[in-house]
Amino acid sequence: MTVDYCPPDLRPDVVVKHDTPSLLMPDDEAVDHLRQCMTVEQLKAEMGAISTLAQQRSDFGVYGLLGLEPTHQAYSCICSGESLLNWMHAHERQRMNHLKMALPSSYEEAEAARLRIQARIAARRSLNRMNLASALQ
Repeated sequence: MTVDYCPPDLRPDVVVKHDTPSLLMPDDEAVDHLRQCMTVEQLKAEMGAISTLAQQRSDFGVYGLLGLEPTHQAYSCICSGESLLNWMHAHERQRMNHLKMALPSSYEEAEAARLRIQARIAARRSLNRMNLASALQ
């Protein structure tokens, strides 16, 4: 795994611990767990922290000293270019995948917005009715 020469701030367990409960669950259960215990802002913040760590590893630039395993791609003969995923350990890539799946979909965001708009309209209508009733008295 990690060579002893790896800087302490670039080690595999800096952001995501190996024993994180969601990593031990099936994907669908992990996503449900994350949605229940984290807000969207917290999900995005952790994704940012993992990406920042991967960027720091990339800037360090010595792949072998970090204990990273090569990512396997569909066509090994085709280079897909540099990616921060290459600078993440397997458990960090798994956590990143869970975090992305836990984010609300565009449909869920649109539905939440629709419900907020309906609630505002209903509140405005009831306020207008109350104002009209008080004006008639």
